Amino acid sequence: MAIENEAGESEIQPPAQQNMFEGSNGSNEGQSDPPKRSSSRPKGAASMKRLRARIDLTVRELSRLREENVSLQKQIDMFRTDGAAQAEGTYVVFAESPEVLRSQVEKYIEAIDRSIDLVNHSDSNASPSD
Repeated sequence: MAIENEAGESEIQPPAQQNMFEGSNGSNEGQSDPPKRSSSRPKGAASMKRLRARIDLTVRELSRLREENVSLQKQIDMFRTDGAAQAEGTYVVFAESPEVLRSQVEKYIEAIDRSIDLVNHSDSNASPSD
């Protein structure tokens, strides 16, 4: 870009001093504006939020599993020590509480009693009377 100095001579202004967004006449016509930053969140923010939620869920599940492993290891250790001490019998452990186990056993007993009663009742109907 040529500029006249005080003596009327033309000087060339180096390109480094020109505004890269200005046209030849010093305006921004025909030039694209620099990209503006949006005030909204980037497109990947929702994906990052979902990823963080999945990571948090995974961390909690790993923590729960570690606690369960510790509990199971204690049970295994107990079975090993108690199993060696009880050579005469078998040590039985049920996952259910005693009340639940008792209720289930009583239901089985009642079912067996009904079956026996049905067999006895059908046998008495089938046998000849004296």
